[in-house]
Amino acid sequence: SVDIVATVLGLDAPHGNIGSSGNWIEIDAVNLNASTGGGNIYLNDVADGIAAGLVTTGGTGSGTVNLTATGGSITEWGSDPEADIVGATMSLAVTGAASTIGTASNTLEIDAVNLNASTAGGNMYLNDVANGIAVGLVTTGGTSSGTVNLTATGGSITEWGSDSEADIVGETMSLAVTGAASTIGTATNTLEIDAVNLNASTAGGNMYLNDVADGIAAGLVTTGGTSSGTVNLTATGGSITEWGSDPEADIVGETLNLVVTDPSSGPKSTIGTDDNILEVDAGTNTLNARTSGGNIYLHETEGGASVGLIDAGGNDGGEVYLMVTGGNLTESGNDSNDDIVGKSVVLVIEGDFSVGDAMNMLEISSSELEVDNHEGKSFVDMNGTAGSLLPGQFPPGLIIDTEHLPALIVFNSQIQGGDQIDLLLGAEYEIDVYQSWQDQPIMYRDMVLPSSSRSGDDDDQLELVNNVIM
Repeated sequence: SVDIVATVLGLDAPHGNIGSSGNWIEIDAVNLNASTGGGNIYLNDVADGIAAGLVTTGGTGSGTVNLTATGGSITEWGSDPEADIVGATMSLAVTGAASTIGTASNTLEIDAVNLNASTAGGNMYLNDVANGIAVGLVTTGGTSSGTVNLTATGGSITEWGSDSEADIVGETMSLAVTGAASTIGTATNTLEIDAVNLNASTAGGNMYLNDVADGIAAGLVTTGGTSSGTVNLTATGGSITEWGSDPEADIVGETLNLVVTDPSSGPKSTIGTDDNILEVDAGTNTLNARTSGGNIYLHETEGGASVGLIDAGGNDGGEVYLMVTGGNLTESGNDSNDDIVGKSVVLVIEGDFSVGDAMNMLEISSSELEVDNHEGKSFVDMNGTAGSLLPGQFPPGLIIDTEHLPALIVFNSQIQGGDQIDLLLGAEYEIDVYQSWQDQPIMYRDMVLPSSSRSGDDDDQLELVNNVIM
């Protein structure tokens, strides 16, 4: 039965609680103000929803606000940027498929330390106005419907406690924090989510997110640019793909760490798909991506790419397809460790840019390598052969494509030439190779091309650099 009925309801308990955990107060009102002096609040609006003016325990230092709307929504009474519901811990719940928490045009402002919130498929629009929020369980009831829009102004969105279960659940998720030091998740406590589609943003802070089931489609996941912030995004038991299909970057940050693991059954998880490449932008900083044998399809959209490790589950695993626009493809750091690993590797460079350089090759571990670099030069160590192949030898698995040859170099074994190199089965051709590299003279010597290749007429355009034909 209903305990209190009013159009506008005001409740005040400065020295105690409003309701109790074992005996909530049922109300039927349009608008609600309620306050305690640190005590808890237990209220259930029984019909048509409730609009909160100010429901508070007196601050975020103590007190729990438990507010439920049965068959209706919890919304804001009026519209201003001040907190509508305040307490150390907050538990908000609505029932009814059409019921929401907040509205698309009027976000519900809260100020809490810890948050639980639930709908029965309806959307949520929540903004914690100060110091961030720790999430216990915020859910629309599953991933088949409902959008969670959760913002922390001037603070972080983190996990309340630490376990492997999803902290935020919904079909679509939009997470945002403001403040340069604000993060989503932390380095020691990843925020677990379960969603179909994801948008997430920081103002330069890091993200630590793990989608716990069935994969995630990224709309825009960004730290605000490539000058700061790391995106750590894992999909456990699923793929990381693009939400929609457009040429804009889907994931943006100074450093990107993308990881997927395979489900217990079914196809292997991928990063991107062959018909919808995942666009990323890490600038000239570090790009890491890893699968357990699934394919990787990535397009670095702007300013080139610097690879830490892109690994499709080993050189007997999946395919790596990496397109780079607007800059060089380089190694992050300078070591002899593998940078790109896969059963097959395809590198596509758009524009007059290089893959690696003479002093810092890109290390590739793969059974098959194809480089499409029409205008630039490519310095690659394929399967550790750079120091062992004789001049003119090719590593097994190198694809020589005359259409793409004009800038192709394999360190100790690759050729750049275009019209200078033609594929021709026949006898060996001995040619003179001479030039310099960066104005440093290199010895004149004869170079014997393999029988599968011959030189064109412009032999003087070939250069030899540490056994690289250029």
